[in-house]
Amino acid sequence: STTSAMGDTDSTALTTLGLANTAVVGPKREEVLELLAVTHGIILPILITWGVLINGFCLVVVDRPVLNKWHFNKYVKLLALVDMLGCLASAPAVICQRICYFSNYTVAFYYTHFGWTLVLLFRSYSVITILWMSYDRVLAIWNFQMFQRATKPEAFRRRLMFTILFGIIATLPCMAGGRVEETECTECDDDFDDDIDLWISKEAPSIHGQDLWFKVYLLLILIGHSVSLFILLALSVGLVVGLIKKRYENRPSAKKRRQFHHTITVLIINATYAFFNIPYMLVIIRLQGLPEEKVHCTYTIRIERLAAIGTCFLMLWHSANTLIIFIVNKDYRNEVKVVLSMIPCLRRYCIVYRDERSNSSLDTNTTAEFTLRHSMPVTTFPVLGASSMPLRAQSVIS
Repeated sequence: STTSAMGDTDSTALTTLGLANTAVVGPKREEVLELLAVTHGIILPILITWGVLINGFCLVVVDRPVLNKWHFNKYVKLLALVDMLGCLASAPAVICQRICYFSNYTVAFYYTHFGWTLVLLFRSYSVITILWMSYDRVLAIWNFQMFQRATKPEAFRRRLMFTILFGIIATLPCMAGGRVEETECTECDDDFDDDIDLWISKEAPSIHGQDLWFKVYLLLILIGHSVSLFILLALSVGLVVGLIKKRYENRPSAKKRRQFHHTITVLIINATYAFFNIPYMLVIIRLQGLPEEKVHCTYTIRIERLAAIGTCFLMLWHSANTLIIFIVNKDYRNEVKVVLSMIPCLRRYCIVYRDERSNSSLDTNTTAEFTLRHSMPVTTFPVLGASSMPLRAQSVIS
């Protein structure tokens, strides 16, 4: 009865969105609907919402003037943006995944050509962004002159254009290879309105899965992902060796600390990519080469379960990158406190330290502003040396 009530609610909501839902398609489809009611109705919406919020908050934090002067921050912005767009693009795909028949051609067209394809597109942008971040970290350790050339604005613009064009070209066959067909619902309830035009979505893998050109395309995609994983592994090894050899030791202390934190951040992000995305790619491989005439609402419970697990991993990955950046980097954590202190209900619980000159460790002739809010009024200390400050303010610096 609970499943029946849930199905009635879904049917009403989906009809409002211009979609048609089937009530009974057989016992196997009932198992699939129960699975999707949990994964696509509860778990994935929570993960998508969390991913949009955390990456949107990251975009606000990284736009602070203190962070904008760093080259590393450009790629943090780009990574947060594509991760947020990836979460947003997955929302309509997750909704339409539960639908067999569409009563609106526009919705069916969007799902067929852009639904999961956009999700894969933004995923590829995230991977390429991580590759650029890792490459720059290696240059910063092993060849600082090349790193300085890579930090120029025109170099960043060239990389950005390459990333955009490469992602579009890589996903274009999936975008263009799908097809929307008009059909009749033979499995619908007797009270279903037969006058409503219905459409089914046939995505590119189900249409061209047996074609030679599509098999070559899939092979190239898999090779590309394998090569990107191998490159990330090689770059990570170079970063680890550079840290072991202490290649940062001949630089100023503040810059050395910052470069070290950026390198550790990239290493953890690379490891997270391997953990979350390898299972996702295995799911994608399993979904390819489906027999012709297979549409998404006729997948078996095993395929749907694998797809749901892979999508959950992908959404977790889109939010994990931002959390890693906030947790590892002290400079980013400081700016998080600054942003949170602007919210009235959180202001009294935030202890904010901000050095407007460099946001780095304090030296003897720096005038710093310390805003201490923790059950006490605001206090501003003009500082000439750490020893002239009250004991509580000194503890904040350390």
